[in-house]
Amino acid sequence: MVSINSVFLFAAIASVPFGGVKNSGYGRIHGAEGLLEYTYARTVVKTRFKIPLKFTSFKRTKLSEKILTTLIKKIHGRNLKNKS
Repeated sequence: MVSINSVFLFAAIASVPFGGVKNSGYGRIHGAEGLLEYTYARTVVKTRFKIPLKFTSFKRTKLSEKILTTLIKKIHGRNLKNKS
């Protein structure tokens, strides 16, 4: 279907984007493009479980540091002290 400057046809079909851009209207409405016009991306992070050791703090205990170093060696094959 092709329609040029037909306001009522596109306004009646909710899944079809409608509207002008720049100086030709007030933006897009309807359809996926219309939804994106009026929304902003946001990041939502929820803590799923609490880690019992303090890895992200500088107030680590010797045990936490040893566990963290062991994990880094297991995952990456080296530790923080020997970066070579």
